[in-house]
Amino acid sequence: MQTTYLFLQKCCKFFSQLEQDEEEMKLRYLPFCHYIVQDEFLKETKDENCCILIGCVLADIFRLHAPENPFRSAEKIKVWHTLTLYINV
Repeated sequence: MQTTYLFLQKCCKFFSQLEQDEEEMKLRYLPFCHYIVQDEFLKETKDENCCILIGCVLADIFRLHAPENPFRSAEKIKVWHTLTLYINV
């Protein structure tokens, strides 16, 4: 889990430094954004610190794509909400 944590830390730093007008970068990393909200990835990530980092990455993804929804369905918004509830428990 340490490897996942370090990877997510780097992702947090990277996404926090992106600006909203960097369209090419947003498109390049959109597949990654879709990957981290997949049920398989979230179920494997049980470490609370990793979940917090995923939440930070997702917050930046929403910031970068605002006012649009970067995810294909409203179901992914539900995943985001569930993750934030999990973190707050």
